[in-house]
Amino acid sequence: MGGAAANAAVAAQRLGVKVGLLTRLGRDGFGDYVHRVLSQEGIDLRFVERDEARLTALVLLAMEGAESFPHLFYRKECADEAVELSEEVRPWLAGARVLLLTGTHLRSLRLEALSQRLAGWAKEDGVHVVLDVDYRPSLWGDTPPGDGAARGLERPEAARGGPALRRLLPWVDTVVGTEEEIAIAAGTLGPEGPTRLRGLGPERVVVKRGPAGAWSWGPEGRAEVDGHGVPVLNSLGAGDAFLGAWLAAWLASGSAETWLRWGNAAGALVVSRHACAPAMPTREELMAFIEIDTSRALAVADARHRMVRPQRIRRRPLFLLAVDHRVYFERLAQAAGRDADWVREVKAAIFRGGQDGFADAGVRDAEAGFIIDDEFGAPLFPEVGGRFLARPIEDGRSPELRFLDGRSPGLCLRGWPVQHGVKCKVQWQEDEGLEARIRDLAEACRDQERPLILEVLPEPGADFRLPEILRRLYAQGVRPELWKLPPPTDEALWARLEGVLDEEDPSCDGVLLLGNGSAPATVAARIQLARSRKAFAGFAFGRTIFAEAAQAFSSGTIDAGEVRRRVAARWRDVLRLGRTS
Repeated sequence: MGGAAANAAVAAQRLGVKVGLLTRLGRDGFGDYVHRVLSQEGIDLRFVERDEARLTALVLLAMEGAESFPHLFYRKECADEAVELSEEVRPWLAGARVLLLTGTHLRSLRLEALSQRLAGWAKEDGVHVVLDVDYRPSLWGDTPPGDGAARGLERPEAARGGPALRRLLPWVDTVVGTEEEIAIAAGTLGPEGPTRLRGLGPERVVVKRGPAGAWSWGPEGRAEVDGHGVPVLNSLGAGDAFLGAWLAAWLASGSAETWLRWGNAAGALVVSRHACAPAMPTREELMAFIEIDTSRALAVADARHRMVRPQRIRRRPLFLLAVDHRVYFERLAQAAGRDADWVREVKAAIFRGGQDGFADAGVRDAEAGFIIDDEFGAPLFPEVGGRFLARPIEDGRSPELRFLDGRSPGLCLRGWPVQHGVKCKVQWQEDEGLEARIRDLAEACRDQERPLILEVLPEPGADFRLPEILRRLYAQGVRPELWKLPPPTDEALWARLEGVLDEEDPSCDGVLLLGNGSAPATVAARIQLARSRKAFAGFAFGRTIFAEAAQAFSSGTIDAGEVRRRVAARWRDVLRLGRTS
């Protein structure tokens, strides 16, 4: 996912800023993907519309070397150029501290007027207006459409987009751009450009200079910082990273040098990686890069970049209904003289009961999900929709950890859709081979950008060993996005687990509780204990929710419809326990 506004939104959100986005996406697969990624990042999407008649805009990018990144824009009649502005936007905007506008859309007279209206509302309501010049000559007709990588112009005063940029400036408080973009916005080369811009309305000009650093000139005076010498893999997205980080620092107050330092460091991190939005750093990573000696900074930041990979789950709380349990259902079917079709039927009833339970409890899609196996549950995958889906990768028919079909984890995952997460259950034992297999799985998930939920089951009665086991796995480089663990039964065990996470992996999304078929009263007590703990990320329950209904169905005393109703009722009640503050 790219795009100036979306990239800057992700960059700021990851640094702790609460961000909303106003745009439009096509009702197509690309639009679905972008919407899902933005949602996973936690961005407010109430004004991200879906367009039935237009397609989501595309850019094709190649990476030919450190200085060559040719790309082509496909933006003819794209969805975001049809965005509308309703009156409902104004109170939403009035609650913000900053409005960020990008210059790309000013090439449409309708969207120029929309941008001016938004900026006017912001000024009236005391919201700071920032303009990212974001000038792409090929989109304005200054260069041929095939020259999408062009940025500067020999005669910036002749840029076709210059007048539109200058018409917006009276509503702008801060304008941000590269040296070339500032010259285009000002309509002149040289040092007089920023002076001219400030004379047209903005109180502050921020100039991005890439490896040469950055400087700004505003009410706080002139400030400048040096750049970072980092290897360049892809320069696209670096300016958006700069802007998101600059905004995060500005919102936190501090000095102009600090604002620039944050922006410059974020841009340096992003150019050293292949992607745009997925490469944006979190605050912890950014601070590590800024504060550590330059010779080590990039290596340390990259080691922590796991937390901003696309697979990070980022949903808290997260409530999963586990509908895998293949061995359980096979044994149930065998005892009742049933076949595989019966297993699929009961699983479908449980799954739909889970959907009903989510709806009855008022759980948002961003907090909801399922664990479903390939063998009996694959037909249900399309019905998951925007909820999270994890699939078990372990075979499950042996106490030893074996992966599906006896394959390596990398081969198992190669055919899965990219949005499907990985769940792996491990019966812990002292075995170097087991640790090696878990490490291989973690590496495969990292390489293929898959979220990993690692379920660890100690020997019976040995839950007290969980902190020690997690520490051993961290020492092997195993860093799942979520741990799925037996619920700690006292505050002391919770504190020890949280101590391990704080020391080994502060970016971990936390601990999901598993149910192990426990009675409702036991489940309620464990949720009550967990809710106040910072590591509590939700729960993933299966037999606790459906065992009674499944057994009744296997004996023929209830039908599939009753299974669905019973699962929905129990799941609703448990979800309400988990969501009560």
